[in-house]
Amino acid sequence: MLTGILDGYTDVEFGEAAGGQILPRYGRSSGHSLAFLTAADLEYLVSKPETGDFRDGVSNNVVPLVEALDKIGTGRSHAPLPALSQFLWSHAERRLEISLRPSSLASNQQLIQIQCHFQFIDRAALDEASTRNVTLLIGPARGDLRTFINTSRHLRDITVTTDGDPATTETAREAILSILNFRSYRQGTRSALSQPLSHNHARDFPMDRPRLLRFAHVYRQSVQDLLRTFDRRNGVRLWCSIQRSGKTTAGLDLGSTTARSTVNSCPI
Repeated sequence: MLTGILDGYTDVEFGEAAGGQILPRYGRSSGHSLAFLTAADLEYLVSKPETGDFRDGVSNNVVPLVEALDKIGTGRSHAPLPALSQFLWSHAERRLEISLRPSSLASNQQLIQIQCHFQFIDRAALDEASTRNVTLLIGPARGDLRTFINTSRHLRDITVTTDGDPATTETAREAILSILNFRSYRQGTRSALSQPLSHNHARDFPMDRPRLLRFAHVYRQSVQDLLRTFDRRNGVRLWCSIQRSGKTTAGLDLGSTTARSTVNSCPI
């Protein structure tokens, strides 16, 4: 259905402009739907919008991701599926954010957070991804930033850089698939938890970068159900409980799922 809607819109003539010209100019209206398309449908649709940043970003960054999502369940009895998606399109940031819901059979039930950047990744984007415990960060990066990423094991483990060369698309897809496979089927399992520590977590809190602070996420299914209930509804809601109970951190998750949600916290 999504493919038919987008395909039909790109072919409609709106006076002097066709839908294929208008669609990428207002990416926030439809960009979030890309996460729910199959690879075959997305590869067909990517040629419909006019040439530009939107089309190039989808082709170079989103297509390898969707191809990996199509393959992740191959030969397995369960697979994570896209549950939430939002598309940010402004001069300051252009990216697609996707949350995958693990299968009920998965050992780790936390949402799998993915950020797919259409602009060059910068240090601020890396810091945000680390702070928000993003599983996968995809996008183009300049040479100096790639060198910086390679100096950090954590950043290497979550980042897949793209360069717009069709010859490297398969390499990017396989790297994405490897990260998602580990997160979906190994992280949190008994065998993985019994392995010796291979990462010095103190390095994630460098003394010379005090602003790089991770949120202490404690995953509760009841909180996730509450946020999903509020996610697409209108109105103002007041959430009261004792201090340090996780209201602000949980509220930030709500604010990240849709651009139309605004979360404010205040001490009482």
